[in-house]
Amino acid sequence: LRVAASAGKRDVVKLFLDDNREHRALPDADDSQALRVAASLGLIGVVKLLLDDNREHRALPDAHDSQALQNAARNGHRYVVKLLLDDNREHRALPDANGSMALFDATFNVHTYVVKLLLNDNREHRVLPDEANSVVLIIAAAKGQTNTVKLLLDDNREHRALPDALDSQALNSAAHNGHSDVVQLLLADNREHSARF
Repeated sequence: LRVAASAGKRDVVKLFLDDNREHRALPDADDSQALRVAASLGLIGVVKLLLDDNREHRALPDAHDSQALQNAARNGHRYVVKLLLDDNREHRALPDANGSMALFDATFNVHTYVVKLLLNDNREHRVLPDEANSVVLIIAAAKGQTNTVKLLLDDNREHRALPDALDSQALNSAAHNGHSDVVQLLLADNREHSARF
């Protein structure tokens, strides 16, 4: 199954999934690797087939530390990210359960639309976007990603890290790299504990 999934052979994947003998390997029995590989490559048809296969004991789509989501986010496959976020089974891993790595990877690789999808996923227990000391904001600021910086500043959940939780590094990085639009955004963010110069 994993080989067919990684090659994007949707018809072959469907053959394997349709073969429901009692002792056959369940489609994601091997740590969800088929789903992880298909998500990483952006093979939306294969991902959809795997998610739609809802046998009782199959591995849940993000059973392995949300790596399917992280892989799709890292590579900017926004339709796959959306499919994974929309799959709301009760015990599935939350989208940022692994230290917001999906958000980190999407930001690092300048996939702004994926960042927006992840921030808009407001499940109760999801990791907040700046839990890791505003690293995501600092990266976006250093790279001059104005739209991503704006998305992160506009995400005003109660416990989110303030924009300059790491001694104004976001502001310093943006200034050092000459990203005046980002500097302006950070200076305009007037929360109580906002940057000191």
